[in-house]
Amino acid sequence: MTTTKASMDKILELAFDHTISPMAILDKNFNFIKVNEAYTKADNREVSEFSGRNHFDLYPSDCISIFEEAIKTKKVYQAFAKPFVYEKNPERGVTYWDWTLVPIIGDTDEVEYLILTLKDVTASERAKIEIENFLELSNDLMCITDCEPSFKRTNPAFMQILGYTKEDLINKKIIDFVHHNDKEKLILAKKEAIATGKLVANLIVKIRCRNGTYKWIEWSCVPEIGLNNFYCIGRDITEHEKNQENLLLMKERFSKAFNASPSLMIIYEFKTGRIIDANKSFLQTTGYKLDEVLGHTSLELKLWPKTKQRELIRSKILKKGHVNNHEIKFYSKSGAIHIGLYSAELLKINNKTYALASINDITEVKKVEKEMAKLDRLNLVGQMAAGIGHEVRNPMTTVRGFLQLISSKKESTKYKNYYDLMIDELDRANSIITEFLSLAKHKPDNLQNNNLNKIIKNIYPLIEAEARRQDKFFSLDLDEIPEALLNENEIRQLVLNLVHNGLEAMSTGGKLTIKTSIDLNEVVLSVSDEGPGIDPEVLEKIGTPFFTTKCNGTGLGLAVCYSIVKRHNAIVNITTSPKGTTFHVRFRNPLVCSSNYERISHIQEG
Repeated sequence: MTTTKASMDKILELAFDHTISPMAILDKNFNFIKVNEAYTKADNREVSEFSGRNHFDLYPSDCISIFEEAIKTKKVYQAFAKPFVYEKNPERGVTYWDWTLVPIIGDTDEVEYLILTLKDVTASERAKIEIENFLELSNDLMCITDCEPSFKRTNPAFMQILGYTKEDLINKKIIDFVHHNDKEKLILAKKEAIATGKLVANLIVKIRCRNGTYKWIEWSCVPEIGLNNFYCIGRDITEHEKNQENLLLMKERFSKAFNASPSLMIIYEFKTGRIIDANKSFLQTTGYKLDEVLGHTSLELKLWPKTKQRELIRSKILKKGHVNNHEIKFYSKSGAIHIGLYSAELLKINNKTYALASINDITEVKKVEKEMAKLDRLNLVGQMAAGIGHEVRNPMTTVRGFLQLISSKKESTKYKNYYDLMIDELDRANSIITEFLSLAKHKPDNLQNNNLNKIIKNIYPLIEAEARRQDKFFSLDLDEIPEALLNENEIRQLVLNLVHNGLEAMSTGGKLTIKTSIDLNEVVLSVSDEGPGIDPEVLEKIGTPFFTTKCNGTGLGLAVCYSIVKRHNAIVNITTSPKGTTFHVRFRNPLVCSSNYERISHIQEG
């Protein structure tokens, strides 16, 4: 079947319009005649913005001479990775393009049209630049070799550590720089890498420096068979290897005791702090692997929350030669904080000073002690409240009544302010006793099917008024939630206490948010403020009776909250940062799990 010219034109037009490569047809004066969809998308323009416009009006550049040369020579011109910045989209930064310029010859044997085809190679070019920067800035030895292997390229660190110049290395065989005891090891590793195409890691060989000495280098190499390349990265572990040799005898003698100890134990060079060994307990507790620890300092591993604590211990060791049972905090790899008793002894080996350090992890013991102390205080307060609460209240009620009676008499009018002050103080004392009595409760009381949103809405006017009084903002963000077994009065007290604390934590103009939601079939109450956050030392003591950071505080507000939470079989989680604090109360006994999450939002200015 023959193809007509019209059919062929149609096919070419479809190919032009739908190819993924940006394409444009220009006249000999470089005005756009037609562009395809890919070309418009490359610059986020419409097709109508191109027609009749001059290429160099839209995209000013110094490439006009190339276009003129293509017209003059009638030859195809190709360029690779040409940088270009789109004026309309400067946020894209420098982009890179391969482009082909094809002149179309007309009947007069002159160029009538130019077909410009582009290919976006920005990603690959940026990757090359990143690799260049990585090679130049790395402190590790890096090189690219062929499969001989001979050096094709080395980075500055490679030459600096071994003392060579680029001319000393390029096109030289690596085997000529390797210690004779390690040559066979290198040859076998190369063969294995070529055969499997996989990474060769932890290959330790001694490399000759320019001054004739040798350094231990730990290599990781990966082949790229198609390009006949090896990519290698090495780390100078000379000091580590020397230390290992010097300590070998000692290590054999006490390695069993060292590794079997339940205490976390490490050996490190005292001057540099670099760890040369760690026992199983240390690795299990901190979560590190041995090769992640060796050759690094505790600061590099970020074990110390406070570097001042480390310096204090170092100064004590330096002064006395040892330190015993110094309580410290330290991080594991996951970021968890542990508490331990740190002990260390200095050791002299081959004129070098090392430290053998052990840490007795007492994290769980400390947790139990804190919980026991908190329970003891709660029990003490409960006993006090139960024993004297009612006995104190009765005479106070009598006194209050007589004060009101006397203050109402005509002859007492001039002392009314004093009487009011005394009554207010009695009321304040009575509210403290009420909090005492709240702490004395141990069992849930009058729990009924209630909706947390309903309770919050009932006290919404109180909160709004208090926020307005303090010139602060208040926001409700209530999801549809199921009912739960709640004591309405206690939940009101819980919410009001948390709101009171949140408002006090903020400066004028701050915003407080009360939110309810469902999470993992639990009803969650969240009270968020925009205060300065809570210090870690304070956070540990939150909820402890009589602990307060306020000048006039009783230290019972949050203790009452925690008591209420406990009676409702709920838990409290606190998230805090310099931007604010959120108390999350999770009620674990909702009666029904709601599937609808209709949002009710109210934002009021306070």
